[in-house]
Amino acid sequence: MIRIAVARALSIFGHPAVLMPAAVSWAGAVNDSRSPSPPKMRVLISLLLAIAMKGAFATQQGPDLVVMDGVNKYTYSTPLDAAQEGDPALWRRIESQLPSERCSAIWRGYSAVWQIADKELRLVSLRAANCRSGKEIPLSILFPGQVAPVKAQWFSGELLFERGPEVPGPCGFSPTCPSGYDVLIFKNGKQVRSEYRPLER
Repeated sequence: MIRIAVARALSIFGHPAVLMPAAVSWAGAVNDSRSPSPPKMRVLISLLLAIAMKGAFATQQGPDLVVMDGVNKYTYSTPLDAAQEGDPALWRRIESQLPSERCSAIWRGYSAVWQIADKELRLVSLRAANCRSGKEIPLSILFPGQVAPVKAQWFSGELLFERGPEVPGPCGFSPTCPSGYDVLIFKNGKQVRSEYRPLER
């Protein structure tokens, strides 16, 4: 229960599957006197702000949409972060398209739509977002020479999807918790396996 509650709380600034490895990597970078890559720095700043403000920005972050077998599902995992960490120029291209005014519900400034087909993860679209409006960002600007959907070959990690029914919580800032998580594991953009992780109490 504690681990799930922490996961929900940390999802304010990104799913813990992304946030915690980034923090650990940043700590290692500091130890080696190197600066963290831009996405990791952004996550770090968000985490420090959360600690400093003690909940002033206690807002669940908007998820990404994933379309699988014609079904829409939502995930707080952020596979595009891995691409930005490996390509600072991509991070700069994304940042150049984002609004200067950010909404507390989506600090990263964008939301993504993904597709899983033939066990491949593909980026379908990206939309810059603030609290009032948003515009679609052409993927040809972010990935020159490619057209949508873009194969997410940069992504090796997990996509987590909450599975109901909801059970009493609290979990972070939510009064309820999911029964568990459906987890899809990817390597270089290809789904290699899936598993179910029940809620730990």
